[in-house]
Amino acid sequence: MEHFLTHPLLTHRIAQFAHGDDDARQFICLRLLEVAAADPTFAGQAPGFHVKRAAWSRRHYAERDRNYSKYVSSEPHVLDPDGEELVSWFDEYLPSPCPTPEDAILHAERLADIERAIDSLRPVQRRIVRLLAAGFEPSAIAGKLGLSRSNVSHYIRRIRIALSASL
Repeated sequence: MEHFLTHPLLTHRIAQFAHGDDDARQFICLRLLEVAAADPTFAGQAPGFHVKRAAWSRRHYAERDRNYSKYVSSEPHVLDPDGEELVSWFDEYLPSPCPTPEDAILHAERLADIERAIDSLRPVQRRIVRLLAAGFEPSAIAGKLGLSRSNVSHYIRRIRIALSASL
């Protein structure tokens, strides 16, 4: 079986989405591979489904790039007192990339709360949550589970209500 990333339609559309930007093309391909690794059925989907996911990845990349340009590349820099390297003027005010022990405990507790809330859902609701987390659209979930699109939307509303009540 040929790898889904080599499909001519998908490679053509990724090239169009990237507009010659190799970083964007690489980002899109990596996102598609991450989704395929998380969901083994993703690679077997129709090429049109992969194109939609690639378009979403391109929008995500563009938003990330805009945010970087707006907030990071425009911030003032000063010369590092230890050398000639430019460092961000705001670095001393930013939190450390390493979480404190308290932050790690709070994060673990929050994840446990989320897992308990998801485990309290009915099996079909848990399956929908997993598919949403994997990046599936409600219409794709409907096809996968043999439900109507409106039923899936109804389930999603009920899931949001149940999770917000328990969190």
